[in-house]
Amino acid sequence: MVAIKASLVALLALGPVGASRLVESASPPEASRNSPAAPPSDPSQASDVVRMRIEPGFANVLPGGSVEIAVVFASVLPHWHTYWINPGESGAPTILDIQAPDGFVAGPVRFPRPQILPTADGACYGYEGSTAFFFTLTAPPDMTPQPFDFPIVVTYLVCREQCLLGRETLRVHVRPDITPSSESIRWSPEAKRAHDRLPRALEEAGGWKFSYAEGEVTIELDVAGADSVGFLPIDSDGIEWGTATTGIERRGEAGAGGARAIVRVPVEVDVRGALGRPMAFQGLVTLGSDASSPSFQFKVPVKVPVEPGSVESRSGKAPPF
Repeated sequence: MVAIKASLVALLALGPVGASRLVESASPPEASRNSPAAPPSDPSQASDVVRMRIEPGFANVLPGGSVEIAVVFASVLPHWHTYWINPGESGAPTILDIQAPDGFVAGPVRFPRPQILPTADGACYGYEGSTAFFFTLTAPPDMTPQPFDFPIVVTYLVCREQCLLGRETLRVHVRPDITPSSESIRWSPEAKRAHDRLPRALEEAGGWKFSYAEGEVTIELDVAGADSVGFLPIDSDGIEWGTATTGIERRGEAGAGGARAIVRVPVEVDVRGALGRPMAFQGLVTLGSDASSPSFQFKVPVKVPVEPGSVESRSGKAPPF
């Protein structure tokens, strides 16, 4: 399975997650997405296992306004799983190639907190059953009044005893509008469940602190009711994470009842490995063992050359969640 991961990561290296790229690919028939046939008992291709669809938060968008859009893996056969942005010890990340129209801006893809999936090769990070991935589309101020659509190419790996590589093109249909809508977002149950599991920014955690010194990143935050804390790294050029040490400590000065989560992670910074690209520490701090529990994501730039003071220590006192 480790060899599978290496070859698939090379095959799936289509660009950074959420980046806009131009790829020619035929869209599946609309009827096949809206009225899917019963899945085969012995799937031979990824589309036999995963059925997906697009859900815009609103059908209309104002000039200069934004709309949240979900790519929903609405139906996944039992015991099969797909992958997070970092698949873990095996597998390959799910990639969304968003081909937004000229003048529109697609924000980064947001992944729900993943499950930790034990495999023969070690822990993998992903999703058993339905899930959804989200991004925000911002329209230009001078948007024309005609309806528009654009493709999203989804490349994914789905695994059980075997792994199947899939690529599907979905189309987003949005209507321009000049009247603000008061309608609330009505996600499907699958999309809402995934949306509820989206990480919050670390800056939203109570009493958060981030620091880097002598090859180690330390993250602290106030917690309430969590019995455990974890850390999932996000790959970044030139950054090699080690094994995290985590715990919850009782301190008199901590908020949220005095409980404080602490994460310490050794990290190697290889400037040459970044190949001139911007470097950043990225990861996910998880509270509790269930994927529905809170999580906090961070991205902290690294200045080059890496020396004392090249990574800014940060802290804040946001209200406890």
